[in-house]
Amino acid sequence: MKKLKKLLLFEGILSFILAILFFYVLELDHSIYLLVVPFHLIGKGLRWLSLSSNTGNMIAITLYSILSLIPVIFFLWKRRRSDLKPGDYLLLLISIYTFFMLYQFINPHQMIRHLPPLLAKENALPMIKLAYAIVFFTLWFSYLLLRSLGILNIMNGKDKTSYLCNSLQKLLITVSIGYTFLLGYFTSFQMFQEISQSNKESDPLLPSMAYSGSRSITILFAIIKFVLIGLPILYTVLTMVTGIELLEAMSTHQMDQEMFAVMKVGKYSKKTVFITVISNIIVNGMQLLLMRQLNHTNFRLELSVIPLIVAFAAMILSEYFKETKELYEDNQMII
Repeated sequence: MKKLKKLLLFEGILSFILAILFFYVLELDHSIYLLVVPFHLIGKGLRWLSLSSNTGNMIAITLYSILSLIPVIFFLWKRRRSDLKPGDYLLLLISIYTFFMLYQFINPHQMIRHLPPLLAKENALPMIKLAYAIVFFTLWFSYLLLRSLGILNIMNGKDKTSYLCNSLQKLLITVSIGYTFLLGYFTSFQMFQEISQSNKESDPLLPSMAYSGSRSITILFAIIKFVLIGLPILYTVLTMVTGIELLEAMSTHQMDQEMFAVMKVGKYSKKTVFITVISNIIVNGMQLLLMRQLNHTNFRLELSVIPLIVAFAAMILSEYFKETKELYEDNQMII
């Protein structure tokens, strides 16, 4: 568990540095353009190889083919292991789409031809690149969901409790990693955007208002807002980590550790609810009270729903396990 905590801490720091790099060095307009960067670099590199020489062109074609065929290779490997599921056929579609998408990134001007005449301009390239990247990740996400449907098809002879606990642990670890990246990259990127906008006049066409307020107060508010939005996310991750500890104790049937983990989950889930509610109230209240002093104000509802859902679910589960434990001890005393 200590390794997981160190991993999440390292990921948080790394994703924060990534947000700094992408906003201040690469000067991305939106954090979501992160999805485009890998394909942009691959397309740029393959295009450079292709134009460098005949040898470079052959290398580019080889790399292009290998990258496009990776899903097919994975499909054939699973077929050879007799581990093929209906959802695995989606890998063939992913391979075809990867072949098409990479060609578009190698020749970006081809993308413009797919747009209506009024939108077929150079400045529309980032948007259509993002559309291609989103479809790519949607296909992979859909594949992972289809594969996860077989998680309950447990083989006979396995310890079902241990199997389910281990599967839920992997799920919680994945969600914790994703949520840590949300805090380190996306929330940080939003803060940098608000700091950058503090000395700019707002666009009258946008749903925001500009005031001749204090730039220092605007920057300070952006930092405070980052902390207040980040705290619920941080405590949600901590709640999920305690949930992983509980599942680990359940899988090894260690009753003492299990009870300790149950109490810990309940403690962190209650803190998450409290911090989420207080943070949301403070963010919305500060935005209203400092409206006159802020150079740039976006009127949006700041409400952290997912941390509340996770926290309440953890509270319910902790109370359920606590009651189950007490019932088990009562039965043992009767026996």
